Amino acid sequence: MGLRAEGSCQTAEGGPQNCTAKVVPTGPDIILDVNDSSGIPGCLALMAGDPCDFAQNGPVIFQSQRSATQSFSASGYAVRMTTMIRQKRLQQTTTDLPPSARFPLNPGRLFDVLRNRYAIAARLECAMADGDQRIFSIVGDTDLSTNIRFVSKNSSEPTFDVLTYRVMP
Repeated sequence: MGLRAEGSCQTAEGGPQNCTAKVVPTGPDIILDVNDSSGIPGCLALMAGDPCDFAQNGPVIFQSQRSATQSFSASGYAVRMTTMIRQKRLQQTTTDLPPSARFPLNPGRLFDVLRNRYAIAARLECAMADGDQRIFSIVGDTDLSTNIRFVSKNSSEPTFDVLTYRVMP
């Protein structure tokens, strides 16, 4: 994607001046490229002379895929500093694993759910004894219902998290 996210900040004349530019993606379905640690700083002089010759930039610091900062100093000169970071379009895919063998959800039973480590959510489909179908959304490490409680998460597999649940009475 050829687009870049940018952030800017401005220093004032007189004394050592610092500013921090905050960079956020340009859209809700776009994230910052956390591998782009260089940033592309730009300087605009706000006073006569060559104040950009004295501007220095710090490293790009990512708080998340949706937020980064870069600090600048201009040694007492008034400048407007801008930094640009590559962006990537967030791509989501859905993959359903084949259903496992059916098993009863009797009280006290423990069972595991495999969730792709990079998935935002997963789902557990259940056929109830009365014939109803229930779909439980698995988001984070929380209880699925009052009767299906989260027990633990095992992240030792390279691509999946193993989530363990207990059926309550």
